[in-house]
Amino acid sequence: PAYKPWGLGVLLRGTGPADPGFRDYGFDGWDSPAMFGQNGINTVMTVADPASGAAVVFLTTDAPEPGKQLELWDGVSRRALEAVRG
Repeated sequence: PAYKPWGLGVLLRGTGPADPGFRDYGFDGWDSPAMFGQNGINTVMTVADPASGAAVVFLTTDAPEPGKQLELWDGVSRRALEAVRG
């Protein structure tokens, strides 16, 4: 089955094939089976990967423009992951 399992509200990456909806959470590029994360209501995004030692917590007091959340979350998480990977 496609991965999109939830554990107590946290998205778990797992090892199944990609569910297209997974990208809707700002985790683009985080492909480790061990990664997990969660998004709040447009102002909070968290993701962690125990395998790489990377973790990102993004908090803002102002919601992004409608339709721009994914672009913002992906940009933040991708830059953090690139910094860890070198």
